[in-house]
Amino acid sequence: MAAARDAAEPGYQKMKQFKVKRQLGKGAFGDVYLVQRKSDGKEYALKKVAIGSMQEREVLDALNEIRFLASVRHPNVIGFLEAFLNERKLELCVVMEYADGGDLAEKVEAHTKSRRYMNETQIWVYFLQIIEGLQSLHDKKILHRDLKSANCFLTRDGKLKIGDLNVSKLAKAGLVKTQIGTPYYMSPEIWHNRPYDAKSDIWAAGCILYELAALRPPFRGVDLEDLSRRVQAGYYPRIPSSYSMELDHVIKSCLQQSPARRPTASELLAMPAVVKWKAQVKASLDGTLITKLGNMEAPDMLATIQVPRNLKRLTNALPEACYPDSRPDSPKHWPVAAEGRQGRLLAAVGEGDEEDEATTSGKSHPHAGKPPRAAAASVAETRLSDPS
Repeated sequence: MAAARDAAEPGYQKMKQFKVKRQLGKGAFGDVYLVQRKSDGKEYALKKVAIGSMQEREVLDALNEIRFLASVRHPNVIGFLEAFLNERKLELCVVMEYADGGDLAEKVEAHTKSRRYMNETQIWVYFLQIIEGLQSLHDKKILHRDLKSANCFLTRDGKLKIGDLNVSKLAKAGLVKTQIGTPYYMSPEIWHNRPYDAKSDIWAAGCILYELAALRPPFRGVDLEDLSRRVQAGYYPRIPSSYSMELDHVIKSCLQQSPARRPTASELLAMPAVVKWKAQVKASLDGTLITKLGNMEAPDMLATIQVPRNLKRLTNALPEACYPDSRPDSPKHWPVAAEGRQGRLLAAVGEGDEEDEATTSGKSHPHAGKPPRAAAASVAETRLSDPS
């Protein structure tokens, strides 16, 4: 009797494999908890979405986030580990990396309170990781659509991971039309209610880069109408003069009014200034960017996840779990931030025993409660009183 019930409730049985430690955040799309997986003792972020009371379109959006996360394997995008339905509560559960260092919004707030500008080297370290992560999404034709500093999560050693893909969309025909996003980071074409593409994410990345330098968004208004007018006018104050012209130039490239004049993520990474800074901060980026492993086979874009008529059978339609210990013969499915990942990957493909990359256990959540830590404590900072 009990065995038959367990077989009918695979998701509920999976939920019992985790110990809930505390709530990390609460949002419109679900609640997030810090959990510990009993079998490996590691901490993860578990997102619960109550789909039993949702409209079908909302359920499909929740499933799309799982689809996109499971289709991308990159150090700068939140890693997907597992998804299942808790049949007894009709809760869709998504297990992801847990980032224990807060997010960029908290980093900006901390610098604002201390009245110190962020060091330019640190800004480039963050921005390079954002663009690398965006490139991996755009290569799959995935538009993030809500890129902002609060969705750029950090580990304690400064690694950055893009998360919160719950409003992301696959741009099958190149352009999408739904007006969506966070106002401060929305591109002119979205404010104009025009079709848009990956260049809208580039605009948002430019807003984040400006925000890291100026400790405020490039465009602000007293209300939405005023903000829209300012974004479409394209004027924003210069960043402080203590920063390089290279940083200013990259910001201007991303914040071009015309999407056609903005670079793609790949073009950004090929810009001379970006190439130069990437070389200069190589030590800080060690273990965060795809290098040799980037040439390996990437997971294919998963097909649309279909909602079964009997919602309680949803677990069987979701992607397989991909913990480092559960699929040892499938290197392309291993989470990129798993401990010892590089050694196992290279051993699996017969490329010799190379030293494991220095990573922390994968961690992420949408609303981290801890204050962020600086990636390099020795990095000097510029005071806000610095003339601009």
